[in-house]
Amino acid sequence: MSHQVANLKMLYLGQNSLTGNLPDSISNASKLISLDLFDNNFSGIIPDSLGNLGLLEYLNLGDNNFISEPSSPELSFIASLTNCKKLRVLSIRGNPITGTLPVSIGNLSVSLREFYAYICNIRGPIPNEIGNLSGLITLSLFGNDLSGSIPNTIKCMRKLQQIGFDDNMLRGSIPDDFCQLPNLRGLYLSYNQLSGSVPACLWNISSLRHLYLRSNKLTSTIPASLGNFKDLLKFDASLNSLQGRLPSEIGSLRAVILLNISYNNLSGDIPGSIGDLQNLVKLYLEHNDLIGAIPETFRSLLSLEILDLSHNNLSGTIPKSLDELLYLKYFNVSYNKLYGAIPSGGPFGSFTSQSFFPNGALCEYGLGGSVSRSCDVYSYGIMLMETFTGKKPTDEMFAGHMTLKCWVKESLRSGVIQVLDRNLLRQDGENSLAAVNCVSSILMLAVDCAAESPEQRIDMKDVLATLKKIKACRELKVLPFRANPLNGIIPVSAGNLSTSLEQIAAGGCGILEPFL
Repeated sequence: MSHQVANLKMLYLGQNSLTGNLPDSISNASKLISLDLFDNNFSGIIPDSLGNLGLLEYLNLGDNNFISEPSSPELSFIASLTNCKKLRVLSIRGNPITGTLPVSIGNLSVSLREFYAYICNIRGPIPNEIGNLSGLITLSLFGNDLSGSIPNTIKCMRKLQQIGFDDNMLRGSIPDDFCQLPNLRGLYLSYNQLSGSVPACLWNISSLRHLYLRSNKLTSTIPASLGNFKDLLKFDASLNSLQGRLPSEIGSLRAVILLNISYNNLSGDIPGSIGDLQNLVKLYLEHNDLIGAIPETFRSLLSLEILDLSHNNLSGTIPKSLDELLYLKYFNVSYNKLYGAIPSGGPFGSFTSQSFFPNGALCEYGLGGSVSRSCDVYSYGIMLMETFTGKKPTDEMFAGHMTLKCWVKESLRSGVIQVLDRNLLRQDGENSLAAVNCVSSILMLAVDCAAESPEQRIDMKDVLATLKKIKACRELKVLPFRANPLNGIIPVSAGNLSTSLEQIAAGGCGILEPFL
């Protein structure tokens, strides 16, 4: 650039298709206050001559192809920029700069308010000298290869509001030095290798709006002081090893719109106080060890769009009141121990079977809110499995991917006698091949009845036809139905059961009519 631009104060060339190197002659524009070249195709070395622009306040070189001096392992141009004593905003984001942060970063202008150096292939540790940038409000270094621990000098940057250290290789613990930043609004530490406990004082930073701890190696519990985040909007601590129960104080996060605590080791019941989070849009609690029922209070989550409770040990029914959540777009309760009918109103009409199965003993409502025939078939299949195995879908042995149906289905390959209720077996151990084949056929029918998709389930007429074909049951001696909610009538076909039958146990089954 010629000396004719000596009086130029602002140069904005962003979002073009400019190529080539940034010339050293840029320093001829000695009165330049703002230089914005972002989103072009500039390449080459960031020139040290930028340091001659003593009046520069705003420098944006982001989203180009600039590199640092190849002969130096450090970002050498940083040292030259320390001469820009009025610099307030510095952005080198999205450039393949490659190198380490020099200690000279601590000599940048005390007026610096915003520093963006994310996705730049920066490696190595964060130097302690960064704490000298006492006026910094935003520090964004995500998407690099930074390693080592987070420097404790971070506490000296008391004006910091946004810290982006996510998607690096930082190790060690989360320093409690963050707790000395009274204006902190956004803390992004996801996708690192941080370990240990979350500092207790961190839960007391009431100014926080965004807290991202996703995909680290954190092992602490979530304390009651979580409720101090009155203005928290987004909280993501998924993919860690957090333990213990969810505190009821979680219901105090009245402003929160995202709550993701999935893929941890959380246990206990889901607090009903979550129903107080009326601004909540996304709730992820999948892949934990949560037990108990889905709280009825969830009906109050009127803004909810995503609810994932899959891969837990929840039991009970799906509250029908959830069909009042009209904005719900994604719902998943698969791999739990739920039973009963699936709501059919509101958004539930659009959810597929993958949202619910496998599970304990769920079945879906048909049109008009009545239980569908396919649900009858499903329930019948589950009842058969319960009857011949003596197990219920909610038994403790069924967790994760292992369900009653999976267990029975596997036994059909490996040997059905392993899953049979001992009361069905002869005491002398001499169970005839015909009797075993009979039960195998019945359990095979049960599996067909309990197919996850209603369209894949066998028709009830075919069920009856199949039962008639199972002739080997003539040797059946004991038939236990006790303590099953059958709630129906005994069919006349019961008279065709085995003449060898010695005992029918059907107490506590809610049978509606006497045996005729």
